[in-house]
Amino acid sequence: MKGESGYTVTLRIIGTSSSQEFASASGRFSRESALLDWLDETMPQLASKLRKALGREDAAAVSSSAGVPTLVRWTPAFVGVVAVGIGVTFLALSQDAAKQLKTPGRFTSSADIEATAQRGNTFQLTGWILTGVGTAAIAAGVLWGLLGGQPPAHASLMFDSHGGYLTLGGTWP
Repeated sequence: MKGESGYTVTLRIIGTSSSQEFASASGRFSRESALLDWLDETMPQLASKLRKALGREDAAAVSSSAGVPTLVRWTPAFVGVVAVGIGVTFLALSQDAAKQLKTPGRFTSSADIEATAQRGNTFQLTGWILTGVGTAAIAAGVLWGLLGGQPPAHASLMFDSHGGYLTLGGTWP
């Protein structure tokens, strides 16, 4: 999460069936470069813990993405952070439009009310889409770091009438 003083990051790998935590790491960073360095150091450790937890220590010979520049490897995650930030901004703008609609005497015509309501709905939809896509991009970036570029790691986001679902897939080390 990006805050006023920098970035706060928590990574947790949790088993879906057992809810067991296989590995975790967290940190606070004032600069993106410090966050990138931390990700470079932390991902191999998390991958190792995951392999041990899954009983696949022999998978240490799995190809890594060591030849890929740091910036390239973490680009999906950073694009995701930016998309989430913009999405949250749009959600805040939609809340502002809702507050305007509740302010007595603010509007002089029903057309103004309708335009503000439509703008708020558009901001809300855009915000949720960007937040969801950003979350999927962050997950894909983390998977790339964890799996070291193994055959296709992917993240997908699905929406239905009850909310959204983020799924992660790929070949585990």
